[in-house]
Amino acid sequence: MKRNILVAALLWLPNCLLAQPTIDTLLLQIARNNPIIKSAGYSADAHKAESRIGLTPPNPTLGFGKMPSIKQGGGYKTVYGISQGFEFPTVYLKKAALAKSNAKLADTDAAIIRQEVMLEAKTTIIELLHANQMVTVYTERVTQAQKVNQWFETLVQKGEVSVIDLNNSKLRLMHLQTSKREWEATAYNLQLKLSWLNGGVATSMAAVADTSAQAVPALDAVLAKAHNTDARLAIVTNEKDVAGKELSLARHQWLPELEIAFESEETSGEGFRGLKFGIALPLWGNAGTVKAARLKVSAAESLLVSKTMEVENEYRSNYSYAESILNQINEIKADFDAHNNLPLLQKALELGSISSIDYYNEVTFLYEVTDKLMELERNYRISIAALTRYEL
Repeated sequence: MKRNILVAALLWLPNCLLAQPTIDTLLLQIARNNPIIKSAGYSADAHKAESRIGLTPPNPTLGFGKMPSIKQGGGYKTVYGISQGFEFPTVYLKKAALAKSNAKLADTDAAIIRQEVMLEAKTTIIELLHANQMVTVYTERVTQAQKVNQWFETLVQKGEVSVIDLNNSKLRLMHLQTSKREWEATAYNLQLKLSWLNGGVATSMAAVADTSAQAVPALDAVLAKAHNTDARLAIVTNEKDVAGKELSLARHQWLPELEIAFESEETSGEGFRGLKFGIALPLWGNAGTVKAARLKVSAAESLLVSKTMEVENEYRSNYSYAESILNQINEIKADFDAHNNLPLLQKALELGSISSIDYYNEVTFLYEVTDKLMELERNYRISIAALTRYEL
């Protein structure tokens, strides 16, 4: 039995060691460690706790007095009592409903912050993957340029090419080395930003696999999911709900407040004790509250319509942008795969069929096309991340 367990463990271990972390697993780690998301969670809990304040009647009042008579030999009068004031019972029901809506609003506010941070994190990861890819590409280009430069040095020594060709080759090599260092600096800065987003926890991107979806999701499906899960739309809906609950509460607060008390009064000759009831007439204490609450409802309804249109237009714009980029990528890939002359240029240079200037001009053009293609692929992934931000 022990032997079977050991064999199973040995078979399972390599799979665990070889399993590559993905962008999604890294995002889950950032969601746990990010200090801004943690702060938003604590703030939401505090607001929910605050929303529960005032759901009970005020504290009871206890009074006691011992008063001597103003006449000589008149004795003392002793009074004491306890009273409890409270609003009309339905007011507490409305306050509880408002507290529930405010708690939901607090959670939605935290969700907005979380989605913003997670979108920034995913964008940073995509940019870092692209920067690392560019470092690798420019490392290969520098290596190739060094070989060409050494080849020109040999030809100059043999007198087969001029020093001008060699100097041009050296300048091209220097330019590639400069570009490589710039991409290394960009990658380093993005790595620092990613570590900060991960709560200061160092994150290695060397083994992160890019498994992001490449297909543009259907716009109707995107809009339907956004209406259900995009926190920016949820919060204006919740704000409208809160405004409606505040209006209902304001109306019920025009109902009379009540008071019940037990009092006792004793003198040297006799005593009195019993219950007392009171009612506060709502004449002017809540003046203007209903009107103000009604205006808040109108403002929340207008904001809901405006924000919905704004967010929907943003999704439509991102959808159009993603489709446009994808079409450009497909067109460039089709043409580039069919007309990639880089191997032929290398061979033509070695045979002396083209000059060094023509070679570098053609190679530079091919490099620019390659860089543009990689830039479009990065921008496409970022646009898809923005288009599906409601999933974060």
